[in-house]
Amino acid sequence: MGSRPFTLQQATNITKDFKYLVGQPFKGDPDVTIQNILISPFDEENKGVFVQNYRKFGSRPDELDGYVGHFYDVLVLARGDAADNKIEYEHIRAYARENGHSYVFPEYPFN
Repeated sequence: MGSRPFTLQQATNITKDFKYLVGQPFKGDPDVTIQNILISPFDEENKGVFVQNYRKFGSRPDELDGYVGHFYDVLVLARGDAADNKIEYEHIRAYARENGHSYVFPEYPFN
């Protein structure tokens, strides 16, 4: 099953539903901790910029400013040793599927 976008409202609801993951080990690795569940742009180019900005600046209220698209994703963002400043992330659908979280994800209402 390929990745599909969410609306901003759907993504907002999903982030709230998965906030309980924050602070837990990422993919079972006790040395890497889930830092945040965040809405990101859906397309890979803007998503890459988003992740790099998160790595540099952390989570900010204006993190989606400048994004003019209408397609969103939700990412599970994790960090290990703060000294290396490396960010790991996974798309929420894949993370849920791979880690046994039962959740019915909404479909984007394409017209």
